[in-house]
Amino acid sequence: MKIINYGGDYMKHLILAGGSGTRLFPLSRKKKPKQFLNLFSNKSLIQETILRLNSDNFTVISGKNTYYKLMDDLKGIELYSEDRILLEPEAKNTAPAILYALTDIEDNEIVSVLPSDHYIKNTKKYHKRLDDAKNLAEKNYIVTIGIKPYYPETGYGYIKINDKISRKNYTVDKFVEKPDKNTAEKYMDSGNYLWNAGMFIFKKKTFIEEVKKLDPELYKFYSKLKNNPEEKERIYKEVKNISVDYAVMEKTGKMAVVEGDFGWSDIGNWKALKKLLDKSDKNIIKSAEAFNIESKNNIVFTDKPYISLINVKDLAIIDTKDLLLISDLNHSQKVKQVYNDIDKKHPQVTEALPDEKRPWGEFASLMNSAENGFKTKWIRVKPGEKLSLQYHHKREEHWIIVKGKAKMTLEKETFNVKKGDYIHIPKEELHTIEGIRETEFIEVQMGDYLEEDDIVRVEDKYNR
Repeated sequence: MKIINYGGDYMKHLILAGGSGTRLFPLSRKKKPKQFLNLFSNKSLIQETILRLNSDNFTVISGKNTYYKLMDDLKGIELYSEDRILLEPEAKNTAPAILYALTDIEDNEIVSVLPSDHYIKNTKKYHKRLDDAKNLAEKNYIVTIGIKPYYPETGYGYIKINDKISRKNYTVDKFVEKPDKNTAEKYMDSGNYLWNAGMFIFKKKTFIEEVKKLDPELYKFYSKLKNNPEEKERIYKEVKNISVDYAVMEKTGKMAVVEGDFGWSDIGNWKALKKLLDKSDKNIIKSAEAFNIESKNNIVFTDKPYISLINVKDLAIIDTKDLLLISDLNHSQKVKQVYNDIDKKHPQVTEALPDEKRPWGEFASLMNSAENGFKTKWIRVKPGEKLSLQYHHKREEHWIIVKGKAKMTLEKETFNVKKGDYIHIPKEELHTIEGIRETEFIEVQMGDYLEEDDIVRVEDKYNR
């Protein structure tokens, strides 16, 4: 991809790409959080975030469980390189993640910290506000971008503005938590509050000095990481879990805010997505032909070819292979409660969708009849890629090769397989397959337990 720089390359961008997939569940999961969804175009939210910057001076901070998905997305916009992805040793919230990234940045560099999964309508205005923030950061302010509220939202934190620095730029009086409806209305009427969009811009040296003053424990963590990078796993394990808001932003006296007016949303629930896709009361139906009778203001995601709605309104209907969500749009923020309940009882459901991309290729669930002791999958292996050398305690597998040519290992024997071949893999037997050409096969699992955690990896080229 060719970068046409019109102002996006003047600072180092840190893009936060963690997340647990709760906001737009069940479409999003732990292994495919919101930033990897294609909601507005054929690009994922994180691809749109990076392209919007119009800069190749960025680092994405990510967890290990989404590394290969992130790598594929960066390759998809021709901006992948190993040094553009920084993997957290473990999830410890935003403050440790940002400090980890700052260990490799020069003291006087201007840094932006940006979410990877937000919607921004007007890129030109967005860059103007980043310019304003950069100018303030050069004067040793720590800057956030606040969004002028246009309705009394209870799902966002707010920023109370103080003295005007210049047009649309203010010092910050305080950050406030998500309000109730009456309080949000008062905030909006006062004209002194902005939505907290979770974007920060600062000079590295200024930020680190504030960390040292406000949270000596975090500063010690930063110093250890900077001086002993080879011990990052141990050092990271010992640091507390804390957000950058609590650690620094809500305490510093150097906080300034730039008022943003570029059409922003954090797409925090299904109602917010419906508004972004269409502000009218039209139905939004993805990937299906609709037959509706007196139904309006619904959002539907399904892999079914046809759907019919009869006399219903204001619903989110999200239909995946393993879970159907039906929610009143006005209460769709409660999906997090449903997620937590399912996570306790069926963690494999919140972990991943039944159809999943892997570094070696992908698989799709064809039928899950665990109650009858079997499950079937379609699996595709890319040329030159290889499944981990693995075995299973609780299931046997039957493979039928339906396309391509691959090299198969079963216990101590290695042999080629091709279209039409059948392989039986008993319990406890080591096996793997490597694509010579693109290879597809049907897998039938049989046993008393058929979940993905019954995989014992002995060797894995992807270090999972």
